[in-house]
Amino acid sequence: MKRTAKAVLLTLGILTTVSGAAQAAPLTINIGSFSGGTGVLHAPGTLANGLNVYLGAVLITGDLGTFESYCVDLMHYDIPGANSATLDSMSNWNNVANVSHASLGGGAASWLYNTYALGAVGNKTQEAALSLAIWNALYDNDYSVTTGTGFWADALSDASYGTIANAMLSKLSTQQGPLGYAGWIRTVDGTASTAQDFIAPVPEPATLLLLGTGMLAAGIRNRRARHGKSA
Repeated sequence: MKRTAKAVLLTLGILTTVSGAAQAAPLTINIGSFSGGTGVLHAPGTLANGLNVYLGAVLITGDLGTFESYCVDLMHYDIPGANSATLDSMSNWNNVANVSHASLGGGAASWLYNTYALGAVGNKTQEAALSLAIWNALYDNDYSVTTGTGFWADALSDASYGTIANAMLSKLSTQQGPLGYAGWIRTVDGTASTAQDFIAPVPEPATLLLLGTGMLAAGIRNRRARHGKSA
């Protein structure tokens, strides 16, 4: 899981923001396997509750390019391979927890991802810890992955996962003001709840506008070229 491409990450943000049609049109992504160890998750009300699951990042390839991402969805099972997906913002994430702190939820998960994901690439321990921290931000209202009521984990294959995740959450607890939002890859439900949603990077709005305009223009030129017309 050492591969990542900043240019590709920009492409994901462009598709998310430039056009509503980009969200409506299904994309094809290929989901890899989780990179880290394992742990038993406790998230009452979710399908993951009480299950021993794989932790860490997954490598996503396909229409969006190649990059590492993290699961935000404990209501479905991950099926590696080709999936149909659309794009959204984590600002629209419907948090299932009774959140009492304004920083927890989609913004908190986005801050964790934007702060730690790039540095964790290739480090399975860091990636496993980050996945736990993101789930805690989305499904609980505390800053610990080893205790709680909405989400906690035990039987970790490496105890350091919990320690590192709690350190990440401790840093999160010191943040003030708006945290910003990452992207949300929404996979289309298959049979037997076989789908998985992921958090993804988004560039600054001004960058999106400029790059998005270029992407749309390139698409028009390519389409005209295929039909024998000059740009």
